[in-house]
Amino acid sequence: MATIDGAKKATVITDTYDILYDILSTNLTDPLTGRVVGAFIKSSFPNPNEHISCKADGWQYPLVIIEGANLERTPLSVDRSQTRTREMISTEIEVHARTSLERDQIAEEVLADLYNNASSLSTGTLQNITLLGTSNDVDFMGNTKVRIKRISLQFQRID
Repeated sequence: MATIDGAKKATVITDTYDILYDILSTNLTDPLTGRVVGAFIKSSFPNPNEHISCKADGWQYPLVIIEGANLERTPLSVDRSQTRTREMISTEIEVHARTSLERDQIAEEVLADLYNNASSLSTGTLQNITLLGTSNDVDFMGNTKVRIKRISLQFQRID
């Protein structure tokens, strides 16, 4: 299980990435090696030249990309300082894979890992995980067809 320090009000966007990365990097299995490794989990789309091989097999491994969080903050207190707030934190996790089956299997594992670690998310102050939806897409990196699934999630945080 991941060690989670928590999302702080001042750094909630980067803390959200750190919490999600900690959970996924300690639970998500790389389909190519069969091991739990964080090497294919990224914070943004990496340089394509680092991930497309010049060999015939093309795409070197699947990618899981945790996008930066979007934040909506609502005051809960009536005092001038508005010290108590409710935050709705939205983020996307993208799964880039070589086949539709691999993409869907990784996406299912991502969701299962997050739901199975809901207590760790709450400890990290990301509560009430909500799946807003998923979408599929296809992109071409050179001559390589890449299947993409976007997983939209929302969390609530009260501070």
